Amino acid sequence: MCCDLQVHAGMVAGVDTECTAVFSMQGVTGNISFMQSAQSGTVSIVAHLNGLKTGKEYGWEVRQFPTNFDIANRCSDLDIGNMLPNGGNLSDSHGFLTPSNQASASYSDSSLHLFGKDSITGRTLRLSATDGTHTVCATIQPTGIVKTVMVRLPGPVGGTIYFREDTSNTRAGVAIYADLFFTDSTSAPSTASYLKIHSNAVAADLTESKSMSERCAALGDVYNPGGVTGTCSSSDHSSCMAGDLQGKFGTVGIGLTKSSQKTFVTDTNLALSGSSSVIGKSLAVYSASDAIIACANIVEVVPKNVSATFSMSGMKGSVRFMQNSPLDPTTVTVNFQNLQNLAGGWHVHAYPLVPKMFADDFQCSGKDVGGHWNPFGIDPSTSPSAGTGTNDEYEVGDLSGKYGSLANMASLMAAVYIDYNLPLFGPNSIIGRSIVIHENMPGSPRWVCANIDYPAETITAKVTFKYPVIGEIIMRQEKNKPLTDTSIFAKLGYANGMTGSSGHNFHVHQTKVSEDFMADTGRCMSAKAHFNPYDSYMQGNYATECSENNPLRCELGDLSGKHTTLSIGDSSGGFTHAFFTDILLPLSGPHSVIGLSVVIHVGAGRLACGDIYEVKPMVAEVTSWSAGGPTGTFTFTQNSMFDMTEVSINMANLGANAGGYHVHVLPVPDGMNSPCSSKGVQGHFNPYNITVANSPAAGTGTNDEYEVGDMSGKYGMMNTMNSMAMVKEDNNLPLFGPQSIVGRSIVIHKSDSSGSRWVCGNITAKTGTKVVAIATFDAGVLHGYIKMHQMTYTDGSFSDTTIEMDLKYANGTQTTNDHNWHVHESKVGSDGTVALDKRCKSVGPHYNPYRVNTTGSYSSDCSFSNPLRCEMGDISGKQGQYDIGSGRVLFNDIDLPLHGKFSVIGRSITVHTENGGGGRLACADIVEVKAPTPSPNTDNTVSGAVTYKWNLAVMLLCLVVMCWNI
Repeated sequence: MCCDLQVHAGMVAGVDTECTAVFSMQGVTGNISFMQSAQSGTVSIVAHLNGLKTGKEYGWEVRQFPTNFDIANRCSDLDIGNMLPNGGNLSDSHGFLTPSNQASASYSDSSLHLFGKDSITGRTLRLSATDGTHTVCATIQPTGIVKTVMVRLPGPVGGTIYFREDTSNTRAGVAIYADLFFTDSTSAPSTASYLKIHSNAVAADLTESKSMSERCAALGDVYNPGGVTGTCSSSDHSSCMAGDLQGKFGTVGIGLTKSSQKTFVTDTNLALSGSSSVIGKSLAVYSASDAIIACANIVEVVPKNVSATFSMSGMKGSVRFMQNSPLDPTTVTVNFQNLQNLAGGWHVHAYPLVPKMFADDFQCSGKDVGGHWNPFGIDPSTSPSAGTGTNDEYEVGDLSGKYGSLANMASLMAAVYIDYNLPLFGPNSIIGRSIVIHENMPGSPRWVCANIDYPAETITAKVTFKYPVIGEIIMRQEKNKPLTDTSIFAKLGYANGMTGSSGHNFHVHQTKVSEDFMADTGRCMSAKAHFNPYDSYMQGNYATECSENNPLRCELGDLSGKHTTLSIGDSSGGFTHAFFTDILLPLSGPHSVIGLSVVIHVGAGRLACGDIYEVKPMVAEVTSWSAGGPTGTFTFTQNSMFDMTEVSINMANLGANAGGYHVHVLPVPDGMNSPCSSKGVQGHFNPYNITVANSPAAGTGTNDEYEVGDMSGKYGMMNTMNSMAMVKEDNNLPLFGPQSIVGRSIVIHKSDSSGSRWVCGNITAKTGTKVVAIATFDAGVLHGYIKMHQMTYTDGSFSDTTIEMDLKYANGTQTTNDHNWHVHESKVGSDGTVALDKRCKSVGPHYNPYRVNTTGSYSSDCSFSNPLRCEMGDISGKQGQYDIGSGRVLFNDIDLPLHGKFSVIGRSITVHTENGGGGRLACADIVEVKAPTPSPNTDNTVSGAVTYKWNLAVMLLCLVVMCWNI
């Protein structure tokens, strides 16, 4: 691969190509540049370094392979290879480098090449003190933009091949860097194998599932876009077919383990751009007997651009990260506003933020986001003071160490840093983790935080564990890109009173789980064996060869082999966290793990298991409004619980009369004369008890400084507008979880002096198929209803369940407090209205299909913030007790299915006596409300949108209470 042939700022006049080795390692900074004026010309070398240690002499050498900045020992012989035999010993040619000549030294070299098959571009320049006490290294890179494509071979030959091309050099060659090994532990190292590029793609990785024996059956001819027919020569690549890597370079080494046989060559007749590009073609590995033994697709490594967006505690801003490939540094761009002179240190932390539950929850806490991301185990006490060292001397996540503290700053705008120790690719990637900014005061308390997002639209998959382990494993990957990295976030505890444990292997298994996920013997055996579509060889040295440093040697589903084992927290909500980045765990394509299962082991046994479902993005809309004038839509979209909610507002006919607009607590009631009134929808949705008087002026603060429902506070008022078209991102407006706005309503206020309510509409989920159920209390001591809505999906998964409840005494006057309420196992018999001491016995015990242990600390463990620790039917444990006669309330429950084997439909709900009593006050069956029959009235307003064929009991109920428009 040649370097940049364009003259650019900083280049020496008359120089055709320039490459630079940029150092930021072990206290050494600066660069050594190589320049050549023609393909056969002398190479000029200019050194500009700082940090060589006093009194030492440094040998300098060109080594075979590029520097891998994403490992701990970056300059080892194992990683960067041997010195180039021809011209690689620069100490012999030009003498040692010393502190006295490091700042400005120039040399001429007639043995080095920046062009053609002998180019040093893409290899490593290593500087090493002659006494062996100090070594640094850097890749010799083009000064222009480099395009990278990749082949990732899953087996039986595994490994990675990178192709790199200088995009600004029209005469550029392509550097090819291969690290290949056998995955069967039985083959001998090979020096007789060879590579060829073929015209067709490998369908097995893209569109159709094939066995390993069929994988490479239809690759087509050797790629030959130029129609070359002559004899291929290793000295003249122009005579070769583009795909004939054997003819150009001969054989390739294949080792027994990763890094044991590596190859680096430069191809002068291979294109990564234009009509002759190899992207989308396939690479085949041939044996000495000319048989194809492995193949994979050639895919472009798309540069990753991600950001962390802050809107918290009055501070706004973003940190943007960009990395072109795993072989390039990361560019970091910082824009912070309103730091208020409060900020100090700032770091990437191990885990993402989780949704807030209570007003006093602090999302930046160590319990939630963990400590600094530090995969190489740097001792921070040994790091230089902030902003004075090189990237590798700090934790990967120590941004203030590498770039400097934010102390005494009001803002930091358009600051740009280059970081060789902050990967966006591979197992140490920061994508999906979080950034925390600390306060500049004793103890450095955490102040604000934000998640680091993903480079493109993602697929999110989730495993929910119910017995005896509770919690989730969440996987995220770029949509329809099965060969990109997948992040794995685990949050796990026990549901049965057990103490925490560690050392648990976990794997993706071949099938979904059947009814044995709670079996005392043979648990989870229905999941079958580990998912191993590439037939990784499990005998021999698998246990030692499969590791986090060698994941391509592992079964695709061997998650603990590729990463590490899991820990499981205790039952009191002491969930453990883990976060991994997996380089080969597809969530799309023929080897997608969605639809399979994950098993957590204890020793060789199977402890817990759960199916892998895709998390469907939640889309909710308000499209129908109470009569009054304004028309249009509010659309809310949240891809997962970790993502911001996109709010799209398109409203017309406002007539310059509108003012504020808010999410209100309850849905709009049907049939009420003033449906938008406080009696109808209550006040703003404000689960975190924000004091409105303390909120900043509309549109000036951060999202958390306003009520969750105060959209006009967060985005700005509608005053004087005839229409509004706006799209906002909100990190304080959830569509998932107990604090979701789904099922609630929006009220648009007038801009008059009182801010009177004008029109309102319901926030209705739009994804999936709606299932509605109701428990109607129409006889006995209580009258009213408990209504449930849930969206179900074709794969068997389902959304959270929205619950609306309105119960009162038959006499309509009495109010009593703190009633527990539960789903019970059975329907109501004939005892629903008998004497209290015999009432509702027929419904049986609480519905507890997952055998949650209700002894010991259950009453304190089961809570709004720990709902999987509760019996499924313990709704008051999950949502809170109910005050009879207090009116309508609304909840969102993450574990109350209306669909599938564990559906609560066909069971019953019992309301118990006041003050947490155990007596059974009233009970009613949970009945599915069948699909509605549209009314001939086509009016699309809330008050007349749709009517339903109700059974007699529900019709009677509507005379007593105002029904919720379904």
